[in-house]
Order: sequence, then structure tokens, then C-alpha cells
Amino acid sequence: MQDRLLRITMVAVLLALLAGVAGCTVFSDIVAAFQTEEVYEKSHAPDPDLRLKVLNRNGRVEIGLSDDEQLHIHAVKRAFGAEDLEKVRIHAEKQEDAYLVESVYSEDNLRVSVDLKVAVPRGMEIASADNSNGHLQVENVPGNLQARTSNGNITLTNVAGFVTAHTSNGSVSVRNCSGLDEVRNSNGNIYVDIHEIRGDTQVRTSNGSIEALLHSAVDASVELDTSNGQVAAIHTRLNVLRDETTRLEGVVGDNTHDLLLETSNGNIELQEFGG
Repeated sequence: MQDRLLRITMVAVLLALLAGVAGCTVFSDIVAAFQTEEVYEKSHAPDPDLRLKVLNRNGRVEIGLSDDEQLHIHAVKRAFGAEDLEKVRIHAEKQEDAYLVESVYSEDNLRVSVDLKVAVPRGMEIASADNSNGHLQVENVPGNLQARTSNGNITLTNVAGFVTAHTSNGSVSVRNCSGLDEVRNSNGNIYVDIHEIRGDTQVRTSNGSIEALLHSAVDASVELDTSNGQVAAIHTRLNVLRDETTRLEGVVGDNTHDLLLETSNGNIELQEFGG
């Protein structure tokens, strides 16, 4: 028994050393060599009046535009044994007001990851994308989107709608989306283009910097606030009312809504585009 524990310990130490010496890529390759993999694929023509909802627990989620009129689902399940793979299934079904694609785990604490790719046909809008542990990427699709993950980066690009992005640990990037409702992050940087807001809007992180581009057509009362860092508004038409190292307040346009950019630890930079 002691010899077996010694061998296990030696293997663990060796893997740790390889991770430190060779880097994360080599370590990931070693781990992948011991994993079992299963691929799921499904394509069909959905009701275009339904909005898409995607729900995943552990793994990467990528959502983009299909090159035909079909909804394409490609999922890769990975685990350290075939038995665990069988306990996770990919579920896709029509609901009353949406089409749901999700990974379903029959047991808690399963060490199974699912990398999920969904290609959306033109005309179908996306409503939500939720991931508990992993990166989330959405691009080139329409819809007012709520994007959430607990541990991973969120990247939203060319979404034709108002977007909301929440993550607990990771960076957030919102680029060239039609409008912004909210970005919230606990630990990580935020990069955001603000083309339009339709109400009071917050961009907040607890630990990280914020870089924001504000379209010249936006009307808002703007506040930049950091507890530990510096704030700056560069090349904007902001009518500055208060200018301090850690706080800046001003108005753009008709002061229609409140726009708050806030971090507890990091710098904030606001620039203008458009015009």
C-alpha cells in the first residue's frame, strides 16, 4: 500500500514539475493524453421565431453565425473515464418561447468538461449564454444577449442587440455590439465599446482596469470611479463637472441616462469614437 501511494505521489510531483518547467501547454497535453473523448453533433432547421438559449457547466462555449439555414451543434465531452462520459449528455429541445441547448450532468462533482460550439442561422436571435466554468465567446449574431460565466473570460463581438455580461473571474471584452446594458466582473479587466445605452448603465469590476470607448451619439451623465488607481477621459466631448485623480464626473449630450464606470483596484480610461 505504501509503495502504491509513493508511486502516485511521484507521478503527481513529476506532473507538477513538468507544468512548471515546460509551461501550461505541455501540462495540458499530458492531461489530455489520459482523457477519454466523445463527440456529439446535431444539425437541423429550427423555428426562426424562437430565441436561442445555451447552458453549459464546465468547458468552453463558442456561439457564431451559421453559413446556412441550419442550427449546428458540435460538442466535445472529455473525462478520465468512459463511465463518466455516459453521465453527461447534450440536450437540445424546443421550448415554449426558446430553443435550448445544454449539457446535462446526471450527478454532481463529475470531472467532465464539455466544449460546446453552436452555429446560429441568420434570423434566429440569441437570448442567453450561461457557463459555470469556462470561457464564453459570442460573435456575429443578433439578439439582446445575457452572457454569464462564473470562472472564465467573456468575449462578445458584433452582437446586433443590447448585451449584458457577468463573470466572477476573468476578463470581459465587448466590441462593436449595438448596445450595452451592463458589464459586471469580480476579478479581471474590462474592455468595452459603448455604442448605445437605453437606461442607467454600469460597467464594474472589483479588481481590474477598465478601458471604454463611448460613441459620440450617447447622451449620459458619466462617472468614472476607482478606489486605487487613476481615471482619465481622453479626446471626449465630456463636459467635466468634477476632475480628481480617482474620480471624474461629467455630462455628454442631453444627460438622458447615468453611465457608471467603476473599479476598486485599477485604472479607468474613457475615449470617444464615432461622430
